[in-house]
Amino acid sequence: MINDLITFKSSVQFDWNQVGDQVGTLNEFGNNLDNIGNLGLSFSLNKNMTFASGVNFSLEEASLNRTAIISSLNITI
Repeated sequence: MINDLITFKSSVQFDWNQVGDQVGTLNEFGNNLDNIGNLGLSFSLNKNMTFASGVNFSLEEASLNRTAIISSLNITI
């Protein structure tokens, strides 16, 4: 946490799953999707509401075509 209201967030997600039609087998795995990284900030608007914004990017190929700006609004009841 940066302070009581702002949190810096980061994560890395790896994709290793079955390639094609190998349903029922576990012997062929590959990374058919990009492994991605996430960087962003989360802002607490009040006790039950948080707004987050950041960037998703490809770890293998750095380019604007494989980058996205993300945002979310989380409400806790």
